[in-house]
Amino acid sequence: MDTYEKFPKEGMDKASVINLIEHIGEKYGWRNDNDPYEDRQNDSPTVREFLELADRYGQDRIRFIGYTISPPRSDYRVSIEGFIGRRLTPDEGFELTNLYHNADVMDIEPDGEGLHRVRFWWD
Repeated sequence: MDTYEKFPKEGMDKASVINLIEHIGEKYGWRNDNDPYEDRQNDSPTVREFLELADRYGQDRIRFIGYTISPPRSDYRVSIEGFIGRRLTPDEGFELTNLYHNADVMDIEPDGEGLHRVRFWWD
């Protein structure tokens, strides 16, 4: 049974990630009382730090890249591997590249009207 499921191609917004975490927690509980918001993909920020990013830059502009692992696997979790920022000002794009320069993948491209689209991903 495959228990791995990627987030939708366009990513997930903050509310959808929180709903997914709460749903898995209600259905299965979190093992050993682990805080699912402290999970991280290798050297990436924690889930909590990613979600705070959406508060800072706007929940309509930040989408998360990630996946879920579900039971019966014992290591079930919601993992955020990165994010996409849309319609960011040049200053916001620059700030994000400084904050997340350690990402394994960093893409920046025009997003119309002098704005930028960024993607940061951790392997």
